[in-house]
Order: sequence, then C-alpha cells, then structure tokens
Amino acid sequence: MDYSVEPGAVPDGPQLAPAIERVSQRAGRIPAAVTADRGYGQPAVERDLQELGVRTVAIPRQAKTSPARKTIEHRRSFHRLVKCGPAAKGGSATSNADTAGTVPASMARPEPRSGAVTASLPTT
Repeated sequence: MDYSVEPGAVPDGPQLAPAIERVSQRAGRIPAAVTADRGYGQPAVERDLQELGVRTVAIPRQAKTSPARKTIEHRRSFHRLVKCGPAAKGGSATSNADTAGTVPASMARPEPRSGAVTASLPTT
C-alpha cells in the first residue's frame, strides 16, 4: 500500500510520477501503461511518466485540447485504458490494490456452456 497525507489542498498531478517510481521499485519494473482521471491531466505529468519509461500514458487533459490531442484522446486504445482505469472500478488505485492486474468483468470472456452444465439448465 502506498499513500501520503498532505496538509491543505495539494494538487494531484505532481504526486503521480513519484508514486509510479515507488510502485516500480516494489514491482521490479516500470508499468507499460498508466491511466488516471482528469485531475492528473497535465502535460508535465505525462512528460514525467514518459521520462520514467512508461510507454503509454492515458490521462485525459484538464483544459481545452488541441486537435492533435483530441485525436489521441478519441482513439479506441486510449478509451480502453481510461475505461479500465481506477475510476472505472469505483475507487482509487490504492483502494483497488487487491484487484491490480485483473481484467474487469466487462472485458472477461464468459465461460463456455457445454456438457452437463448445459443439460441441467432449464429450457423455455
């Protein structure tokens, strides 16, 4: 678990890169992708993460975006990462530490129905 208590209203953005560094030290590798909510959506935050070695950063920007940035944020791959991020799971990354690395139920493949299981299902 990783957390810090700060006095006052401290901006979230500058805290992300140091948190990713600590996670990387514990995990032994840099994460391939990082996603967060719009509160972290600043160019400096994205730059800091890329300098750490994060290949994919999917964080929506806070302010009005340029046409080039809109193109990036409207890509399917960007939406998939943002959709599967901490906000989509109903909490923060620290509160979902026990589910880290798991596939959300919405993306999981259903179990195949075959054999005795199918035979025992009621028919209509």
